[in-house]
Amino acid sequence: MRPGKALAVMAIPTIASQLIILIYNLADTWFIGRTNNPYMIGASSLALIACLVFYKVNSAFK
Repeated sequence: MRPGKALAVMAIPTIASQLIILIYNLADTWFIGRTNNPYMIGASSLALIACLVFYKVNSAFK
């Protein structure tokens, strides 16, 4: 298999799963934002950053 095609076969599902996770976390933040509690919104934002870092490190080792 050509390197470009092999890279696309591996990269496209990884990118799609990361986009789905990002949309899911943004939806969570929106629902938490409706509570008007700044502490909950801040905790959600910190958790989002931690999850994104974890997913990026995990993707590097796939």
